[in-house]
Amino acid sequence: MIRQIRGKVLSVGLTSAIVEVAGFGMEVRMSTPQTLSVGSEATLATHLALRQDGLELYGFPTEADRDFFELIL
Repeated sequence: MIRQIRGKVLSVGLTSAIVEVAGFGMEVRMSTPQTLSVGSEATLATHLALRQDGLELYGFPTEADRDFFELIL
């Protein structure tokens, strides 16, 4: 499981951001990706979800936010 990522923010969209981690651009789905700034470094608590059509990585500003998300799942 991917529980946390840290890296440079490459782009910010309406529902996700791209964060560079070890040379890879990871798409992280977020409720408020606009809180991140392109070019800055971000650390996000994450939840990796396995779907029928692929993997989705959800990002949260704190571990408490991630834990609440997992609780309501």
